[in-house]
Amino acid sequence: MKKTNKRLLTAIALVAILLISSVAFLLMRENDHYKYFTGLGNKISLSHDDRKFAFSYYQDGKEAIYASRTEGGKTEKLTNPAKDRHRQPVFSSDGKKILYLSANPDKVQSLHIMNADGSHDKKLTNDKLSVGGAIFSADGKQIFFSGFPSKELGKAEGESKEGSDLFSVSIDGKNQKKLTDQDFYTMENLMLSSNGDKIILKDFDDLKEYDLKDTSVSSSSILGKLPSQSYNIAMSPDNIKAAYTAVTKESKNSSLYKYELFFTDFGTGKKKQLTNLKSAIDSPVFFHKENKIAFLHNTNWAGEPVKFKLMTVNTETKETAEIGLDLPKSIRSNIIMKAIDYSVNDWTVGLLYTALLCLSTYYLRHGKVYRPGLISLGLSLLTFASSFIIAAKYDPWAGIAVGGLAVAVFICSILALIFAFIVKRFVS
Repeated sequence: MKKTNKRLLTAIALVAILLISSVAFLLMRENDHYKYFTGLGNKISLSHDDRKFAFSYYQDGKEAIYASRTEGGKTEKLTNPAKDRHRQPVFSSDGKKILYLSANPDKVQSLHIMNADGSHDKKLTNDKLSVGGAIFSADGKQIFFSGFPSKELGKAEGESKEGSDLFSVSIDGKNQKKLTDQDFYTMENLMLSSNGDKIILKDFDDLKEYDLKDTSVSSSSILGKLPSQSYNIAMSPDNIKAAYTAVTKESKNSSLYKYELFFTDFGTGKKKQLTNLKSAIDSPVFFHKENKIAFLHNTNWAGEPVKFKLMTVNTETKETAEIGLDLPKSIRSNIIMKAIDYSVNDWTVGLLYTALLCLSTYYLRHGKVYRPGLISLGLSLLTFASSFIIAAKYDPWAGIAVGGLAVAVFICSILALIFAFIVKRFVS
């Protein structure tokens, strides 16, 4: 009996140590799905002569800017970040310059410009602003970009006091100006009108236009020509056609929406679905001299990290083709750290907590066998009650998280009480 109890105490101590270690690991771990990832980033750009793609690519978690010929094959690495991640490249109209964003470890994104071969890299914004996206002006001498104060980064909804606005800066980094002061909720899909006098942007479900001449902001004239829930909008060079992603009718009744690529011709009014890949599409971009659109096909929708394929679709025949890229492979295995990252999760903590309760219950099999389960049950109810206080006084999302924790503890407690009943009935 003494040996049994000694073994039980050893097992209880071991499980308790594993539980505490797992919780500490989860609290300290950076929630980064791309830590070990090798694959394409979520943005592509096409040069105006239709000869080159620019895109970001992860190799073992390090994201850099690459370029390739549009027919695929050999790729060229243009940037070599140490700790930052380089993403969202944009070609200038003459193809000689590339804009990109550099995200530092604090996730603040700064704007950079470089030559198309990767030389003469220059940082254009400081870390007081976090940049969301950028485009060149029609003459290539200015850059328009969206940004918000980096101090607002990571704040919960309702806590942040400032939103995104539109800025301009010369390509030499001088004369930075704030063009709007409207605190947009989002500023996505920055696009330049065909004559270069307006900037089109997406603010949540609304399309806005900023007039560079009279500095006014108004609803875009193309707003009524697209479905209300259009995403990843891209305009043809002449602004007569648009490509966008939207939820398919077939998937609206399913548990997972599918986002396909759609096409609208404003001249004829015709609309059609271009892809049927039954997943999700990102970053469509029109070719300038061909009836084609390049895009990124999300092959593991809705998993993380996102795995993309670079593809094209003919806007007339709807024929799709994958572009094969000669990209570097993973060179670091990180087997041990990957195993720890993937094995330590919420389920692990739940199982260890349940095991601790059950072992404690069995240790008390000749006494107050229900005590561990009842204490845990009381703890879950107390946690659940505190979730309302946290949600009301501090942060609604934090309150929801604490409420979720309370439910998990409650389930573990019920399992422990069921185990206690079995032990009381058949063992003690």
